[in-house]
Amino acid sequence: MANEGDLASDYEIQLTQVAIQNARNQAPARLKPKGTCHYCKSPAKPEQVFCDEDCAEDYAYEQERLAINGPQL
Repeated sequence: MANEGDLASDYEIQLTQVAIQNARNQAPARLKPKGTCHYCKSPAKPEQVFCDEDCAEDYAYEQERLAINGPQL
């Protein structure tokens, strides 16, 4: 049987996964492929916005944090 901490952790994971998927779905609409990764500036395929899955997830996480907390000065 799951305790409250387990349930909260599972819920947090679900929210993060939804936020990542939402950012992935929105990123191509906002960002245009430019031959380099929009997150780390490494070379990317001409039709890709990010060089790999890790950068896409990092970008999504960063955008989620910005939406919640606003830009850090």
